[in-house]
Amino acid sequence: MTENKGNTTVVSAIPIILIAGYLGSGKTTFLNRLLSEAQGQRLAILVNDFGAINIDANLIDGAVDGVIALQNGCICCSIASGLQGAIFKVLKREQRPDAIIIEASGASNPGEVLRILSDSAMQDYAALEIVVTLLDCERLPTYTPEELKLIKLQLAYSNIVFLSKSLSLSGDAQVAAEGFVSSVNPRVLLFNELSSQINLEFLLGASTRTLGQQGNSLISDGLQMQVPKAEELFRSWIYESASPTTEAEFQKLLNELPSETVRGKGFLYLKEYPDSKFVFQLVGKNAKVEPAGNWGMQMPHSKIVFIALQNSNAPTIVEAYN
Repeated sequence: MTENKGNTTVVSAIPIILIAGYLGSGKTTFLNRLLSEAQGQRLAILVNDFGAINIDANLIDGAVDGVIALQNGCICCSIASGLQGAIFKVLKREQRPDAIIIEASGASNPGEVLRILSDSAMQDYAALEIVVTLLDCERLPTYTPEELKLIKLQLAYSNIVFLSKSLSLSGDAQVAAEGFVSSVNPRVLLFNELSSQINLEFLLGASTRTLGQQGNSLISDGLQMQVPKAEELFRSWIYESASPTTEAEFQKLLNELPSETVRGKGFLYLKEYPDSKFVFQLVGKNAKVEPAGNWGMQMPHSKIVFIALQNSNAPTIVEAYN
């Protein structure tokens, strides 16, 4: 973005939208929705890895040097090598984006992301505008105390909270979810799945300045000392195989996973459909397998990342199937 002041061209800071939320809260679906609403706007989507966002195959144009270019003019960049470096990499592109959207890891403390974004060296070029956190209302009653500490911290840093999976809730359950959010951050703006207002245009028009800095810093500071680091709370591992698995074998694996398994995501190579690629999603005990086109020039394989609480024996179970 540029503006002219006399004979001087001033380059204004690119707005940043931070999307946060616990594992399986619906960030992928939310990001795909924002991409579909770009309508000529160039968006840079920064994610922890490309597997973290299920970009429709017909949108992908090509990948060069860690960046996926999309046919609608948006780009998707990995931040595995460092968030600040990824942002400056985006800013150096010939076509600067109109906005940057960052997906924070579901296992992460968003305060770390905010600390990086508050660096004075960056704020002249890219400035945080708003923090949107997704809350999985269906699973809210099932979270452990340790999980809730992290979720509360994510909510405390938020300007907007989107209540995902809220349509299936009873009226009392929705009121309870809204009350939970308000007890952590009473100044946050709340939206549910029926709200058409929370779209890309709305997010780009809102900001932490116009919303009055709703994030409750006192709560954030208090929770900061209580929440363990991601590596202390979770463990992750990979199920990977170049050989196809049968539907029955894979279902047997899922049946054996303990309740401490909180997330699974990746691609599946099924023996019954050797030419087809499938996307696998696991949130708690809810599993979903969806077709994702053909393998094409890619070597068929299964590769799924699982995340469980530290006290789980799930890695031992999965390793037996590798």
